[in-house]
Amino acid sequence: MRKMIAGLLACVVLLCAFAPFACAADPVASGSVFTSGYYTCAMLSYNTATIITYSGEEASVTIPAELNGIRITGVSANAFQANIELIDLVIPEGVESLGDYAFQRYPNLTEVSLPATLEDVGLNPFAGCEALSDINIAEGSPYLLL
Repeated sequence: MRKMIAGLLACVVLLCAFAPFACAADPVASGSVFTSGYYTCAMLSYNTATIITYSGEEASVTIPAELNGIRITGVSANAFQANIELIDLVIPEGVESLGDYAFQRYPNLTEVSLPATLEDVGLNPFAGCEALSDINIAEGSPYLLL
C-alpha cells in the first residue's frame, strides 16, 4: 500500500514539474505566431493579438476585429508597407495601438478611419502617405481629438 501511495505521489510531482512546459506548446499562448489570410499575428495574451505583417494588395482594407476567433488589439511597427494600390483603410473598434511606421509608404492612401479604442499611436504611423487627406476619428474617443 505504501509503494502505491509513493508511486502516485511521484506521478503528481512529475506532472506538476512538467505542466508549465505543456502550456508553452499551446498554439494560442502568449508569444506564438499565427497566419490567417493576408495577416500574420503575434499573440499578446489569451485571446488577443497584434498584426505583425500584412501581405495583401487591395485598394480598400478593413482590418478585421478578430482572426481565428482571436481579438486584434494592435498593429505592430512596420506591419503594413508599400502597397501602392491602397486608397482607404479602416481600423476597427478594439484596436488599441499602432506601432511606429505601421502604414508607411502608401502613396495613394487618401482616407483612414480610426477607432475610439485607439490609445497608443507610435512614431509617424502614416509616414510616406503623401495623399492622406481624410482622417476620420470615431466619436467618443477619449484619446484622439480633432
